[in-house]
Amino acid sequence: MESISGLRTFVSHVAVKKYRNGLIVLGALLISIFGRWELRIPADFTILAGNEYTVRAGTSGMLTEIPAREGVFVHKGDLLARTTDYEKLSQVEKISGELQQRKNTLERLRTGPLPVEIKPLEDRIAAKKVELENVRRNQQERSRLEEVLAQRKKELQGLQDIARSKKEGVDAGVFAPIQYQIAQNDVEVKERQVGEAEAAIKAFNESADRDEDLRTRELTSLQSDLALVKAGNRPELIRETQAEVDTLQTLLTTLQEEISKSEIRAPIDGTVATPFPERMLNQKLAAGGEFVRLVDTAGVSAELLVPEKEMDDVKPGNVVWLTPRTLSDQDFQGRVDFIAPVVQTVNGQKVFAVRTQLSNENGALKPDTTGVARIYCGKRRIIDLMTRRVRRWLNTDLLNFLP
Repeated sequence: MESISGLRTFVSHVAVKKYRNGLIVLGALLISIFGRWELRIPADFTILAGNEYTVRAGTSGMLTEIPAREGVFVHKGDLLARTTDYEKLSQVEKISGELQQRKNTLERLRTGPLPVEIKPLEDRIAAKKVELENVRRNQQERSRLEEVLAQRKKELQGLQDIARSKKEGVDAGVFAPIQYQIAQNDVEVKERQVGEAEAAIKAFNESADRDEDLRTRELTSLQSDLALVKAGNRPELIRETQAEVDTLQTLLTTLQEEISKSEIRAPIDGTVATPFPERMLNQKLAAGGEFVRLVDTAGVSAELLVPEKEMDDVKPGNVVWLTPRTLSDQDFQGRVDFIAPVVQTVNGQKVFAVRTQLSNENGALKPDTTGVARIYCGKRRIIDLMTRRVRRWLNTDLLNFLP
């Protein structure tokens, strides 16, 4: 009887357990069918700057001042650097002088010649001719220096002959070596004297030629001015001079506009992203050359790479939660506002670029920062979530194996 009672108890336990498991399975099935859960699609993301601008030089020049520093926020219009083009500055100075001279000439032509203008010019021309004649008379000094050089060369030749004979005598054992050494020392001294005389002639020639050229140009300029003054106010001469003034003025304005571009200013509000821009100090920067890169970090966007197999459920407006790897204890929220129209291949996988705008007023999100995002695509039946990949495989990949 006891064994029968135990068997009944065992059967009763088995039956209870069977019904309990069945209820559990039934409950799980009902929950999976009627219960709903949020579909979340994970994806890697990269933070992109809201706006990025490469600042380039407006004109060529040497970087002489660089206030810009890496990581510093600048406002639109702030000075980033200043360049100096010494060649343009020299041209401006030269053209300004020529322009002023032509303007003075034009003014004289319009007012006509006056005796008080002619007499000083004639006196200056006469004085300049005297100066030029004095420079040419200095040829006597050149002749004297040439005579000294010729005399020293002649003496050098004689000393060289003596040294050569002494050398032969030393080789023959007739003279002592000291006699040849003394003769050779005399030759070296005279050679130095010859070199000094030649250098003196060269310096004199250069100075005389330079002085003569300068006086000649000055005389030509004065004679030209006098000719213009005496020519009076002929209309054709006035027109020619006016054309020269206009040409010089245009050229001067163009150069001044180029020089005004020497200040490199921020075109947008942003943060300097170029490392160590101050190290470019005293370097030459060509017109259009890249100086620094500015990024706007106040408003950034995150670019998510979503596998193409998951794109059926991703729609504009989906909520996105992002966790940067550098800020693993913080989450940022956004919404899908852009889906790339074409697929791209990354690391051998077909993906779509999905972007979402993010607020970054405190600057916590840095451009090129990476992390993991979760796209919330709405609630689905739990059974659909559990079988969605299997159903996708049946609808796509399995078809390749069917006849």
